[in-house]
Amino acid sequence: MELKPSEYAVAIKQIVTMPDVLERYTASFSPRKNRIPCPIHNGEDYNFCFSDSGFHCFVCGASGDVIGFVQQLFSLRFTDAVKKINDDFGLGLPTGEARNSHFDKAKISKARRDAAIRALGNALMKRSDEELEEEYRVRLKVYQVYRDAVERLQPESPDDAASEEFLHALDQRIAAERKLDETLAEICSSRR
Repeated sequence: MELKPSEYAVAIKQIVTMPDVLERYTASFSPRKNRIPCPIHNGEDYNFCFSDSGFHCFVCGASGDVIGFVQQLFSLRFTDAVKKINDDFGLGLPTGEARNSHFDKAKISKARRDAAIRALGNALMKRSDEELEEEYRVRLKVYQVYRDAVERLQPESPDDAASEEFLHALDQRIAAERKLDETLAEICSSRR
C-alpha cells in the first residue's frame, strides 16, 4: 500500500518535538520559558513561543507544528519538509523513491524505528476510523432527511391514501436506516 507524506507526518509529529527541531535547526537555542528570538524572521526579542508540539511568533505571525516550522524556516514544500526531518533525525521512515533501501540503511536505534512504525500504524488506523465516523455522520443526515419527509408526508388518517411521495420517502428511510446500521456495525467491529 502506497502511503502519503501526510500519513508519515503523523508519525513524525509523535516522535520529534518542537524543542528537538529548534535545537537542531537554530544557531543558539537557549530558551527562556519556552521562548526564543524568532528564527523565521531573524528576530532579536523573545517573541517566538513554543511547546512540544507547535510554535507561534507574536511578531511575524508564523505558527504551526514541527513540519510547518521546517517548511517556513527552509522555504520547503510539505513533502520536502517531511523528508528533511525524516533524514536529519534519522527516523528511517520509508519516504521517497528509494523506500526499502532507505529504510534498511537507516542508522537509528531499533526502538526508535519501531516507535515510528507503531505511530504510523496508529495514524493509519485513526484515519480509517475517522473515515467511518464521517460516513456515519453523512448517512445519519440522509436518514434524518427521509425521516422528516415521512413525518411531513404521512396521511392524516388511516383512511387516507398514501401518496407516491410518502411511499418513496418511506422506502428511502428504511434503506437509509439499514445503511446506517451497517456503518455502525463496521465502526464497532473496527474498535475491537
